[in-house]
Amino acid sequence: MRIWLHQTLANYAPLVTLVGDRIYQGESMTSTPKTKPFLVHRLGNASPEIWTGDPTEDIRPNQRYFSLYVHDNKGDYTRIDEILDLLRRWLPMEAPVASEHILEVRYLETSRDLDDAAFDTIQRYIRFLAILSR
Repeated sequence: MRIWLHQTLANYAPLVTLVGDRIYQGESMTSTPKTKPFLVHRLGNASPEIWTGDPTEDIRPNQRYFSLYVHDNKGDYTRIDEILDLLRRWLPMEAPVASEHILEVRYLETSRDLDDAAFDTIQRYIRFLAILSR
């Protein structure tokens, strides 16, 4: 799922127009990007999904949360809002993805306006839930 998420984000032209190649897996960052805005993705908790389907099918659904953090220069959240709106509308339409066992991607929430002291940026995040067939 991690590789799919990164590649999907990095290959979506409207997103690349806004953030360029500044799309990072959170734990892979070793320094603060000089150019902004930039996007950081992180996988969250995984847990079983309640399945009421045919018990003879080889489907054991589970769910995986993921978050996308958009950072920008301090001041105006307009570009962050534009990027988050794009992600909210687009990512759920990327499912299903048979090769990754992704049945559905659901938008969950968008954060309030935040400051990030470590990166010296303003930021907001958006959370999604991926429903997986195994």
